[in-house]
Amino acid sequence: MTFDLEILLPGKLKPDTALSLTKHFPQLHIFDSESHDKLRDECMDCILSPSDLPKHMECTTGGQVGRYWWEVGKIVPFKGEPRFPILTKLMRGLLTIPASNDDSTLFTKSFLYNISSHDDEV
Repeated sequence: MTFDLEILLPGKLKPDTALSLTKHFPQLHIFDSESHDKLRDECMDCILSPSDLPKHMECTTGGQVGRYWWEVGKIVPFKGEPRFPILTKLMRGLLTIPASNDDSTLFTKSFLYNISSHDDEV
């Protein structure tokens, strides 16, 4: 399964992509119609108000992209509520996806087997 994670990059936000990604990550709890409406509104606000956002950093690593979305999450208008709570929740969730092609289950089983084999030798 592949995802369009280009959405994480500043300036590449697409509301439809954001909404489709929520279906693949139910653990983020962004699945009801009210949350989808708010997410779409936040995406449009983010796209239409670039001057209110952090300046585009040179986002070449996951840490820099994570820093960008952390800064976006800190934006609080006069009401005192975060301006993009659902959008930043989605982005932070996407940033936790392991960026590896390795089969971690296979590695873990192999590692545990080696430990138990080593314990038998002692």
